[in-house]
Amino acid sequence: MMFHSFMLQKDITPERNVIIQEYNDGLDDIDNVVSDKLEEYIFEGHPLAHTIIGSVTTLKNINRKEIINYYKKYYTSDNLLISFSGKYHSGYLTIINKYFKKVIGDINSNNNKETTKLTQDFKPININSYKPKVLPLIPFIDKYQNYKINCFYKLLTQDYINIIFKTQGYYDINKYYYILLQNILGGNMSSRLFVEIREKLGLAYTIKCDITNYEEVGYFNIYSQTESKDTIQCLEHIFKEIVKFKTYGTNKAELENNKKNYCDIYKTSFDDIEDENEYYSNQLLFNKSLESIDMRIKNIQAITESQINKVSNELFNFNKVHIVTIGKIKIDNIEKVLKTFI
Repeated sequence: MMFHSFMLQKDITPERNVIIQEYNDGLDDIDNVVSDKLEEYIFEGHPLAHTIIGSVTTLKNINRKEIINYYKKYYTSDNLLISFSGKYHSGYLTIINKYFKKVIGDINSNNNKETTKLTQDFKPININSYKPKVLPLIPFIDKYQNYKINCFYKLLTQDYINIIFKTQGYYDINKYYYILLQNILGGNMSSRLFVEIREKLGLAYTIKCDITNYEEVGYFNIYSQTESKDTIQCLEHIFKEIVKFKTYGTNKAELENNKKNYCDIYKTSFDDIEDENEYYSNQLLFNKSLESIDMRIKNIQAITESQINKVSNELFNFNKVHIVTIGKIKIDNIEKVLKTFI
């Protein structure tokens, strides 16, 4: 399947139709639309702005030759990482080398009529010295040096609100601080935004923070859904909570409770051996220094109140915020609110 697929035209044609139906299905899934529109706007001008599935035009126009060329370029042994979690059997390497030997060149014989492939066995990786092949990346250069607001009009029962603060992505030196900021502000049912927006004011059912990281860039997202009549009030109170945090920061009790909450959930997630496998594989694939589970917890536990307060003031810059909404709310109304906080 990996190295000897035929990619026959008779198979490509019906599969193309299936994927077009998948694309159309995505248009009816509001969460999918929100996710696509969000990154289309905040990564405008960069390949990250493109949807994974493409467009109807690209789906209809891609041909067998293009698929084969892509397949031959990327589906190769030297572009492959195979990882195991669990009880490792010595016989696995024999099986891997039978099917996945790396082709490192070839030699000609018999007046150049025959070619013999030179191959190299797979060997277990020394995770402390492994340097994966880094693919060339297109640097993300933000077109907007000031705040940006995008409103995508759609007739919905609620407005979808995304308040975006960009980060440096996978390699951001502040990544541990962002994790705790996410937890304190909108990571659980005891978080500040959940208590204020949902429990006290009843403005939304959904209010949370999340972090998305790519190699080129990342973003901290404060996300909510609310009826259009409450959108402005919801935005105002979210901004007020951000200002409050920037002004007064966190305290020892809140910080320690959130460290414990995060670390307990984090450790529990590795009860699933697949999650553990993916965790370490990603570090290899993205050329990151090895970080064990205990190392992550140690780094989180070492964070102080003053450190997280300092980072929050750097991250939550209203002059560079990017707000993306889907629903009935209009740009002018959002901008009017935002300017009172700048």
